[in-house]
Amino acid sequence: MPEKILASDLCIGAVGSSTWERLCLGRPSLLTMIADNQVSGALNLSKTGGIQLFDHRVSGDLRDKINSLSFEKMVQMGNIGRMLIDAKGSERVKNYILEEIN
Repeated sequence: MPEKILASDLCIGAVGSSTWERLCLGRPSLLTMIADNQVSGALNLSKTGGIQLFDHRVSGDLRDKINSLSFEKMVQMGNIGRMLIDAKGSERVKNYILEEIN
């Protein structure tokens, strides 16, 4: 999956576990919410600028969001994503556990 994400300029999909991969790899993403448990996280991520949301139930909303994107905006989204998710979480958890044991 990382290879496919890295080969893309823009990711379009639903908010879910692959959202974190997209952010970590610095890919701008237009995402939609398809489950109630996605709403809070998606709205918070959208506020950071790391993703942009579209409503799949609204005709033309995805097209409008794509048309409103500039190259600069896409670069900014990718940079924000990489700042939010650095892929070092498991290392931090390991270090915390080892510190608690000692």
